[in-house]
Amino acid sequence: MSTTNEDWELKEGKLHFHGNFVKNKNFKEFNFIKKDFKSTISKKEEAQFLHQRFKILAHVLKENLSPNFYESEVTIAHPKPSFSNWTDFQWLGFSRKGTFANNSKETIQFQVTIHPKDKQNNALHVDLWLDGKANETRLRMLDQIKNNREIFSEILKNISGTYFIGIQKSRDDKEIVEISKINPQFIENIIERLTKKGTEFFIRKYYSEEEAINQGTKIINNIVDTFEKLIPASEFLNGNPNKKTLTFEEENQSMEKYSEYLDILNWEKNLILYGPPGTGKTYTADKIAQEKIRKNKQMTWKNCALSILLDNKGMVLPYKKITQRIIKDGLRTSDIPTPEETVRRDIDEDIKNNNDSFFLKSSTRGEYGLKIPLTFMDAAKLVLTVNDSLHYDRITEICKNKNLLKSSGQTQDQTLNAVITVDIKNNGDKSPFIRISSGTYGLKNKVGISRKRYIKKVTFHQSYSYEEFMEGIKAKIKKEDETRETSKRFVDYVVEPGIFRRFCESAGKDMENSYVMIIDEINRGNISKIFGELITIIEKDKRNDPVTLPYSRKSFSVPDNVYIIGTMNTADRSIALLDTALKRRFGHTEIMPDSSILKDKNDKSSIVDSINLQELLNSLNKKIREIGMRERQIGHSYLMNGKYGIDKINDLRLAFVYDILPLLRDFSLGDDEELKRIIGEFFIDWDTKNVKDELKQVGNDVNESFKAEIKNFLKWADSGSSNTQNGE
Repeated sequence: MSTTNEDWELKEGKLHFHGNFVKNKNFKEFNFIKKDFKSTISKKEEAQFLHQRFKILAHVLKENLSPNFYESEVTIAHPKPSFSNWTDFQWLGFSRKGTFANNSKETIQFQVTIHPKDKQNNALHVDLWLDGKANETRLRMLDQIKNNREIFSEILKNISGTYFIGIQKSRDDKEIVEISKINPQFIENIIERLTKKGTEFFIRKYYSEEEAINQGTKIINNIVDTFEKLIPASEFLNGNPNKKTLTFEEENQSMEKYSEYLDILNWEKNLILYGPPGTGKTYTADKIAQEKIRKNKQMTWKNCALSILLDNKGMVLPYKKITQRIIKDGLRTSDIPTPEETVRRDIDEDIKNNNDSFFLKSSTRGEYGLKIPLTFMDAAKLVLTVNDSLHYDRITEICKNKNLLKSSGQTQDQTLNAVITVDIKNNGDKSPFIRISSGTYGLKNKVGISRKRYIKKVTFHQSYSYEEFMEGIKAKIKKEDETRETSKRFVDYVVEPGIFRRFCESAGKDMENSYVMIIDEINRGNISKIFGELITIIEKDKRNDPVTLPYSRKSFSVPDNVYIIGTMNTADRSIALLDTALKRRFGHTEIMPDSSILKDKNDKSSIVDSINLQELLNSLNKKIREIGMRERQIGHSYLMNGKYGIDKINDLRLAFVYDILPLLRDFSLGDDEELKRIIGEFFIDWDTKNVKDELKQVGNDVNESFKAEIKNFLKWADSGSSNTQNGE
């Protein structure tokens, strides 16, 4: 999607494209326009225009960056509503997870900057940047370069292309050298200048305004490539000279602590994780499931690429973007150093050696699409290559949605069914298709399926039914003649399989791999109503024993390679009240609050304005246990923001006042005396029984009041002077 200046305008502070208000998520591509480079002068409205454009740029970059940038913090420069010093440049920065110290200002950022007043006419800068205010990081960089001069020089030499390294105190006081021309003396100059406070450092690639605009949407790929090339330098300068870039797979390792759960699951086939709210039961279930399927066969890189291009309706994509989507969608894990090159090689080899290849090589280097439209036969092959076995109705639906079929006057679903049926009949073992059941087909000798198909998740609730879980009768509106829009319609009642039946049928045709069904909130559903006859055959020694299903009258069994993990909140309902028949068919393990998880991005105990979150959680739960409510403790996730402990005092106040206090009120069932035994005289105005007003106001004073209240509570809780009884 290439856009021009006329496509864009700012109305009442909001960006419009073709006259329509812009929503960033609607944009999959981005290209620079002349107006971008003319909108950085010191005028408020033009600065606001560029700020809004950079929001779109940030969104598109996030969609295209590799797993090395997952969970990055993104900063887009001024203007803020209160900003009055309009500047002559605009920038955005990506701070990779785990690359900064106590705050985000200490990061070495990956930046994109528009700077039209650059003296060399290099209006667009793409770089690795250290801000002059990042004193901690500057000193760490100084030590790194001083103590590892040879490693630093080698890292710079490995950055291919025309890049520059620079160091400056101001625009008029800087040294910039092309990396290919650096010498030992320049390294010494860097070391000497880094000793001075306020020094800025960068490794940069330049583009002129004309170059940036002429590249169109390809500028995104070039920015992404630059960021990737600069990762080793970032790791080194942050104090990790020998740290290698983590792959997507390695980001999700460290599974040793789940080994006991896996042993239980392997033994019982079924496992329930139970515990208080907020202890990470669903997160743990996901991790166990991921580890359980880790040894499963994987989809080939070629077939993964087909899946991504099919999802893109056959339109061309750069091979690096194809690879990024493969990993992001969980089709494969990045278990090799350069998966993008493997994808490119496999596609090129398929095009070269396979006359029936589905791939289409674009005239633009490194971009691939699909050869569509296709015949009915080839379209069915393509769909079944990247999917499990499917009913021909579903194959037809995919073909229509992805515009795969050549136009014909025939009814597409009936034609597909006929083509596949005739091919199996006429060609026998030589047919690529195999009939699984009536109307359902697969491909013979298909190598690998999508990893995300090995894990299914469902959440039980009071109205969840057997019909959704196993099978039920559904009404469908059909036409007497599908080829005529005006054809008479009628209601047909069909038996449709539910999520668990479909899951088991897929697993039964793939016995060499493990399949995991996660049932969240398993105790909230009507177990006997949902499971029906399954209650017997999910047991480990009843696997593969068939039962007859009530609606379809088909024989059904649960395969050996299906594993079930349920999660259960003990504060919602005691585990003792779980359906007894279900309870004895599951192993059970308790997931309790774990304060040690409350750490910051540097793997240190989370401390917010001198409040230690680990101590706070431990003190709260100690008071809860003292009154006999062990199953109703507060989980660690209530004090977390994503994967890390809360790091702002206002966020901690909001979590405590609006999440934790209401939960404690529920636990005490309106008994004020019991609540006082947990939190003492703190946080609540016991005359009105409301949260104290000073903890709900706006401004800095409210946070100071909250901080004082927390500290007083901690002293009281640790004193052991409260009148309580031990309920352990």
